[in-house]
Amino acid sequence: MGTDIKHLAIIMDGNRRWEKQKELPKYEGYRVGADVIKSVILDVIRLKIPYLTVYAFSSENWQRPIKDVAAIMNIGLDWLKENLSFFRQNGVRCQIIGNRELLPSEVLNAIVEVEDLTAENSVLNFQVAISYGARDEILRACIKFSKFIRSNSGANEMTLQKFLDTNGIPDPDLLIRTGGQKRLSNYMLWQMAYTELCFLDKLWPDFSSQDLCEAVADYEQVQRRFGCV
Repeated sequence: MGTDIKHLAIIMDGNRRWEKQKELPKYEGYRVGADVIKSVILDVIRLKIPYLTVYAFSSENWQRPIKDVAAIMNIGLDWLKENLSFFRQNGVRCQIIGNRELLPSEVLNAIVEVEDLTAENSVLNFQVAISYGARDEILRACIKFSKFIRSNSGANEMTLQKFLDTNGIPDPDLLIRTGGQKRLSNYMLWQMAYTELCFLDKLWPDFSSQDLCEAVADYEQVQRRFGCV
């Protein structure tokens, strides 16, 4: 089974609401949600989708209480370390997009290690958006772009795109957002100019293979024209 989708993007919303509904300890929704990512990775590989990007921690999330930020970072850090063998076994290349300057050194070091150890994997390109905000990404790209055009002529949209965190990665064909909200939440705003959007009421820890397959099937019914006739 395969699909024409080259890049799937996901906003994993609803972890906190899920744990409250289940009356589970705080942060348990994030732990369960992290396990769901592994299932999605295997499904995406089965569907032969070469790029997957998930929104794990936004630039706005830094405004949360320090205790919450630390807990989420630790869960993410543990998940990356625990799944190194999983990435290797399944040919997953893991990369991080976002503002690395804001990350704690321990998290940044772990990210660099995972990126280095999975750099040669080629079955799936898996991007995790951490400390990521599209406006921040575009601003950082524009600062680099402005330095570039001072000594280069013929700059255009494609030139600026090379300075984005997603340089070399195709724009998402499909975005899936769980949790019932219908907004992009500052996620890959540049890249999603023509992305098909799928919003699900289901909370992220309950997201299943069937949900993914149904979203992909709906996508395949759409005729994408990119502004043309």
